[in-house]
Amino acid sequence: FGAAIIHDNCPANNTLGHVLVDNRSQCGTGTVVRTFSINQSTALNQTCTQIIEFKNDDPFYINRLNNNDPNDDVTWPADYTAIGQCTPIGLDPAMTGRPIISEDACDMVGLRMDDLTFPFTTNGVACYKIVRTWTVMDWCQTDEFGNNLTWTYEQEIKVMDNDAPVITVPTSPVIYE
Repeated sequence: FGAAIIHDNCPANNTLGHVLVDNRSQCGTGTVVRTFSINQSTALNQTCTQIIEFKNDDPFYINRLNNNDPNDDVTWPADYTAIGQCTPIGLDPAMTGRPIISEDACDMVGLRMDDLTFPFTTNGVACYKIVRTWTVMDWCQTDEFGNNLTWTYEQEIKVMDNDAPVITVPTSPVIYE
């Protein structure tokens, strides 16, 4: 942000002082105040203050009305179908997908997931349906009531068992006496 430059006919008599006050938030926005002072042996003092303002010109954004908005700073995971199994075990986000977040230095984005599992009791290929709710929160933005901005998205995960059971019986007769 530049250095202080002293112009004086007796530069050897000058002592340059510098005080920096950082008033930026955890989100990187706010001000930095730099105060330079020149002290001379003849007691002629001068000060100069520089105020540097840090703004977030591109805040974290998600379009609440369009989950596929190309301007979003998140890419939501697609719905997922697990075939050939009948248990929800192993269906963690590494397999089913997770949101991809794009944030910058002035964002502080958190991510959470909650699962609701619905077992099916009918005979059929459907075993479970999981509704995975993803919640994204930006700690650097608030609404008009002071609450952090949050967005949610529901990912549908279906667990299907389309493999028919197989029964094997002995091929030779069994005789009991």
